[in-house]
Amino acid sequence: KATAISRSRIASVAFCAISLQDLSSRLRSLEMTRPKTSNGIYMPRKTAWVVVPPCSCEYKYGKFKIPAVDMPMWLRNLTTLVSGICNVDLNSVNINEYARASDSVAWHADDESLFNNSMTVVSLSVGAARNFQVRPKSGKDLSNIATIRLHSGDLLTMEGNFQQEFQHRILPETGIQNGSRFNLTWRPLTQHRQDCDVFNPT
Repeated sequence: KATAISRSRIASVAFCAISLQDLSSRLRSLEMTRPKTSNGIYMPRKTAWVVVPPCSCEYKYGKFKIPAVDMPMWLRNLTTLVSGICNVDLNSVNINEYARASDSVAWHADDESLFNNSMTVVSLSVGAARNFQVRPKSGKDLSNIATIRLHSGDLLTMEGNFQQEFQHRILPETGIQNGSRFNLTWRPLTQHRQDCDVFNPT
């Protein structure tokens, strides 16, 4: 499959009864945590892993383990809307809050075992602008890094074999006070864990 990255700007998602300002307020009402590893290293951002019931799959990112929480109805409605815009069946969203300019996420690919590596990943930015960087997995030459400045309302997709061929990151922006940024990363979760409630309904 072809590999692609694209970006579009949506000034508002009011057509689903949620403006970007309202969306930011609703995201702040979620229980965001800053997980830590078994040896006490904290994740450099706040996060929440949200799924459509009956899924209960834990999300594992590196050495961090993040429990699933049920997707509230307002977020289900937004997920349905974004699924339609991007023509992909989305049923999980990883929400990160970069509350400080120094908050970040290191080089990685969204290739965890819960997902098909040829999936479409959809990312919505809400709040302060941050730099999103991309590089090939096969090399670490800094000259091969592409930078996209993501602003509030930007909807970015990573498609095809993107996760197999590239890595991406959000850099810290120390020395500036640019406010909090939320990032909603939707993915189609297809490879449920064996202990998931999908297989073990109560």
